[in-house]
Amino acid sequence: MGPSEIISASRRVLACRPVLASGLAVGVLCALLVAFADRPAALWFEAHRGSGVIAAVKLFTDLGLGVWWYALAILGWLGFRFAAFLAAHGDVRAQRLKRARGFGFMLAALVTTTLTNWLLKAVIGRPRPRHLFRQDAFAPHPFGWDLFSNSFPSGHAQTMATAMTALWILFPRWGWAFGLLGGLVALSRVVVTSHYPADIVAGAWLGAVVALAVRRCLEATGGPVAIAR
Repeated sequence: MGPSEIISASRRVLACRPVLASGLAVGVLCALLVAFADRPAALWFEAHRGSGVIAAVKLFTDLGLGVWWYALAILGWLGFRFAAFLAAHGDVRAQRLKRARGFGFMLAALVTTTLTNWLLKAVIGRPRPRHLFRQDAFAPHPFGWDLFSNSFPSGHAQTMATAMTALWILFPRWGWAFGLLGGLVALSRVVVTSHYPADIVAGAWLGAVVALAVRRCLEATGGPVAIAR
């Protein structure tokens, strides 16, 4: 098999298996970050903790807490279900149920990706950067999940990627804003030295892929989940 045939075959595999292809790419990128960038990045941000730019980026980090996005999904789902119950006309009720379904999709995606993230944290057991600063602890401790070794993947990055992907699907017109917000929050986790760059790359990939998988499952059984076009 010549080079052109190998390239052609690779393209067919990538086209047919986008999740596998992206997962392999993210795996390679994370390995490179762990080998060459994670330690220097963490030490650099720790050394420049007092910078004004870094302080400004820190403002975004708490937006990655799951409580905000779970609350939005639950309130949206319950609110539109209740509004549909009160609707006097069939068309209005159908529209409200459609919106409830959209927020239900967001909630299902958040639950699924959070559970997956917890499992990966337990299996991988990577120490957080603060333990690098205090004890020079950088190597993972597999199957020993605790507050010492729960850095990979980043929960904030995973939550934001899931929530922003879901909102992008529900409200495509504002996709650019959701993507920008998710990126800023993920970046802030490295800036505040809560995570390494590889952690946020893996978390963001996990959140986006799981959200898309949940969407596919729901749409295969009950139609589109998007609210607005």
